[in-house]
Amino acid sequence: MRLVGTCGISGAVLALAGTGAEACSAIARESSGVERGEQCSVSHFSPKGDVFSGIAKKISPEVVRQTINTGTGCGGEQIVVYYDCASKEGVWMGGEFNQMGMFDPHPPAPADQASYVPTMTPGPAAYFIDNEEGAFAPDYAPDALLAKAQSVGWMPQSGRVGTPFITVDGRRFNLACGCDLPQTGGN
Repeated sequence: MRLVGTCGISGAVLALAGTGAEACSAIARESSGVERGEQCSVSHFSPKGDVFSGIAKKISPEVVRQTINTGTGCGGEQIVVYYDCASKEGVWMGGEFNQMGMFDPHPPAPADQASYVPTMTPGPAAYFIDNEEGAFAPDYAPDALLAKAQSVGWMPQSGRVGTPFITVDGRRFNLACGCDLPQTGGN
């Protein structure tokens, strides 16, 4: 994912048929455009590829979480951004996702589980939201979230966002949009 200045998968149209590699293939777009959805979601689409954000969710009085995806619903890259409305700064983390299975490398088995089977999670950003984020409630401090992401060993990309905007693959997203939403809590 190319970030400048620093997945619900809604922006891709899919044809599902068969199994394995045939089970997920994108239908090529013939035009370009932008669609704006609910809760600050935005889809930029073109024949060259899609870049889209999921809905923004205000997980604390000051922190908004939003995912941004590139590629198709089958695979690509996804980051999660935690934006602090008070400081007007945030952090991001993530990497490649695959809707058909596990990301690699996947998180290690917990020490207390000898027969651990990894949960099917499309990628590191989704895994972080589902399995790590809750430990940071109720304030979800972005710096603490970033420190955790950088310490786990399976999060391939992360960094800071110093403005209310993030640019991904040449498309600009307004992170502050979610600051006006009502708080809904984590996950």
